[in-house]
Amino acid sequence: MKAAGSLYSYQPLLPIRVKRTFAHASGHLNMSEGTTPRSDPYALAYRYFDYIRNNPRRKRERLNPYYENLLANQPEPDEEDKDDRSRAIRYTKKHYECFYKMRDIKRIIQWLDQASGRDK
Repeated sequence: MKAAGSLYSYQPLLPIRVKRTFAHASGHLNMSEGTTPRSDPYALAYRYFDYIRNNPRRKRERLNPYYENLLANQPEPDEEDKDDRSRAIRYTKKHYECFYKMRDIKRIIQWLDQASGRDK
């Protein structure tokens, strides 16, 4: 029989809380629609420029190139634009949780073409 508190005694694992840190000191995005990282952890993946507009950078602070280059953060293309980049941006705005970058445009277009039944 094992003694209580020995190496082999069962101790349940407790959930570990991880404190998330964000660029803004207040810890929330404060965007016009009220999106916060607590309510939507992907907010910066598709609303980075709204965040920057509402929370100005400090002196000599630069934009984050990772968030800048995400396809979901690119400006919304016109509805009549049918080029590959525009199609990929529209797709990533619906699937922002995958963090697609500029280099993924070719792959996304292949998926869209396969889904529509046409191959290039």
